[in-house]
Amino acid sequence: MCTMRILPVLLLIALALAAFAAGCTSSPVVTPDVTPVVTAALPQTGDDQPAITVGVLGLTPQYSVDKPFSYLARVRATSPGTVEATGVVVVVTLVDTELNTVNDTKNIAIERFVPGDTKIYDVRLTGKSDREYHVETEVLFNQA
Repeated sequence: MCTMRILPVLLLIALALAAFAAGCTSSPVVTPDVTPVVTAALPQTGDDQPAITVGVLGLTPQYSVDKPFSYLARVRATSPGTVEATGVVVVVTLVDTELNTVNDTKNIAIERFVPGDTKIYDVRLTGKSDREYHVETEVLFNQA
């Protein structure tokens, strides 16, 4: 009698698992290996100039049904110096590795960057799924 009650439950679970797995035919998304790249804007003269270091922590493909294919770049900016920076802009560029062409660029504006502070940003950059990219960064000061 107990078997009669368990059998419908097992069938229901099997049907639910089959329905859940029905759309899962694609291979899992693999995040490309990203070697952290560091760009530094160091003081040119003396200690009265701010210093900002920017590192790319990751580049992850982003698949979406209703948006163009893109990559999510995680960027870390650090102020290791002793002088406060204002009007800082970090330029983040998605570059096609094979063609060495710029595919997309975004700016991160940081109004005030105090010494010892670290900020992490996620930047969405448009790309193509069949291309290989890397991220380049540049730091600009006194951008109003």
